[in-house]
Amino acid sequence: MIKVISFDMDGTLIDNEFNRYIWYQAIPELYSRQYGIKFQKAKQYVSDEYDRIGMNALEWYDIKFWFSHFRLEADWKEALQKNAHRVNLYPEVKPALAKLSTYYKLVVTSLVSREFLEVEVQVVGNYFQRLFSVTSDFSQVSKNAEVYHSICRLLNIAPNEMAHIGDDHVSDFLIPRERGIRSFYLDRQRQAEGSDVVHSLEEVIHKLLGERQHL
Repeated sequence: MIKVISFDMDGTLIDNEFNRYIWYQAIPELYSRQYGIKFQKAKQYVSDEYDRIGMNALEWYDIKFWFSHFRLEADWKEALQKNAHRVNLYPEVKPALAKLSTYYKLVVTSLVSREFLEVEVQVVGNYFQRLFSVTSDFSQVSKNAEVYHSICRLLNIAPNEMAHIGDDHVSDFLIPRERGIRSFYLDRQRQAEGSDVVHSLEEVIHKLLGERQHL
């Protein structure tokens, strides 16, 4: 029986606006203001630096690293909190989490850093017993099999006692499934079909609670 439901965050519970704004608007604006250069030039330089470091480096996900790298005098914590209003939930998220939390322990398993997660979860709501940042907590740049194994061990559950839901077909669906975790591919664009492909969290409720009743 499923005991724990794990959720991806960005693209699953919230859209990507907050993340995108911090990296490609807020940080370039701070750089532009501090060094007295035009915003578009600052944005190009900042973006080029992101690309130079690359997504395969842990530093790419670390806002503290980037504030230090660009020698920004502003406070990264203030930048995140100031833009918390840009965390946009998908409409069915809070009712779905409220219902699922009455039957299961809920956790978050996300690639974004803990600094971002802690701001995002303030907006999503107090439904989660644990937050797992793949980059901050496991020093990994992908949700690989080792990460899912570690989470099950930390939660003291077997893989078949956890379900995971996310919007990446490989890291949120195929990889956890290979580890024996029940996984759902959340396709909000309604381009995929399949027995464990869902298009909203309401479909997850229907599937999991329906199965629960038949146990």
